[in-house]
Amino acid sequence: MNYFSPQTHSHIDLMGVPLPARGDWFFTPPPFCFAMQSLEGWVSLGVETTPGQNRFTEYAYHGELEAFHLSFAYDGQTAVNGSYQLPAIGFDFAQDEYSALKKHIEAFSILQPVSVQRFLNEKKIPEWWETPIFCGWGAQFHLASVENGRAPDYARQEVYEKFLQGLDAADINPEIVVLDDKWQSTYGENCADESKWPDLPGFIAHQHALGRKVLLWLKAWDPEGIPPDECIMNAACLPVALDPSNPAYERRLRASVQRMISPEGYGADGFKIDFTARIPAGPGMNLHGDVWGLELMHLYLSILHSEAKRIKPDALIMAHTPHPYLQDVVDMIRLNDLNPRKEINPAMIRRARIASIACPTVIIDTDNWQMPDKAAWRAYTELQPELGVPSLYYATHVDATGEPLEVEDYHLIRESWARYREKEKVSKSELRRDEAGESSNSSSLPAEG
Repeated sequence: MNYFSPQTHSHIDLMGVPLPARGDWFFTPPPFCFAMQSLEGWVSLGVETTPGQNRFTEYAYHGELEAFHLSFAYDGQTAVNGSYQLPAIGFDFAQDEYSALKKHIEAFSILQPVSVQRFLNEKKIPEWWETPIFCGWGAQFHLASVENGRAPDYARQEVYEKFLQGLDAADINPEIVVLDDKWQSTYGENCADESKWPDLPGFIAHQHALGRKVLLWLKAWDPEGIPPDECIMNAACLPVALDPSNPAYERRLRASVQRMISPEGYGADGFKIDFTARIPAGPGMNLHGDVWGLELMHLYLSILHSEAKRIKPDALIMAHTPHPYLQDVVDMIRLNDLNPRKEINPAMIRRARIASIACPTVIIDTDNWQMPDKAAWRAYTELQPELGVPSLYYATHVDATGEPLEVEDYHLIRESWARYREKEKVSKSELRRDEAGESSNSSSLPAEG
């Protein structure tokens, strides 16, 4: 959560990159809601929409001396014939900023279709979704720093086998393994790079035999390997992103999901979707369908989500998109990369709190990269069970400093994960008791008529 003077400018959008003035890419998007503090408490200014109305890419606050105004960016993608109704801005009053955000989310949720609400209420969570994760990205980065290489070059089968063998030797047992950037030959097609993964189905089958699930990392929006006529083009007629509104690309994407998820293909168990911030925005873009902004994000995620669930109903879809409009197409919210220039724990507590308010039905992945040093990593490893699913990105060293993980560090991981698993066991036991109590109470009610 960022705080700013009411006389300055701020914006909430779908985009962002880790560059100066664009460091707002950790959640893409968060809820479209500003909150103001007054002498009597807080008031939120939240965007309240119905499905189909979310065609903007940015919600901005423009502060002036004793005044302000709000704006949306539609990027010239919404045709108006006569008049157009903009989304409503809801004003909700509360004692603190988080309560103000919660009231906005509750008001927003009332506007969503009954079918979506029923889906969310009836959503069943497979137990494996809430088990500790190992993602190899930090370990890939460490190898790159040691060998003066590029981190994506280390997304290799023999490298990941060594990562996991090392964790096994330290009695660290992640139940979810994420194969990160770049296991695939192209970001658009997501076919395994056989020079790196000579037997991806065999690797995944072996992890399954060990009781683990495997997620494949996907780079959202990247058109690498996709024919230009299935891409969103800029004013210079250059492809800038894949186009989920194009039926030809949708067929390609569904076939890709089937290859990655099905037993006849690679047999993976879901996706870690990254780079959602690279969604196209700005004037002069050309795409096949009449969809833009958050609606375009929902369309892209819905294709991935629906096809994965069709093939494997318990497939897990993870992204860093904690907006309530997207929680029917995402199963897990990743808190995203850490900012090593800020205090890690307070920042991640704030992110987890915002994500849990925005998407209360969705599980939280706590992430684990990039750490400024081992001391910060140890402090966050202790905190992770309180925020969500523990996630480990390192196998042998902290990449930023080269500090090795030692006996006491592996002990800390085991202790933290054991505490998390015990917490989950108690939580599920209490939930079963509550459900049994409700069932018992309902069965004792007299029949109508």
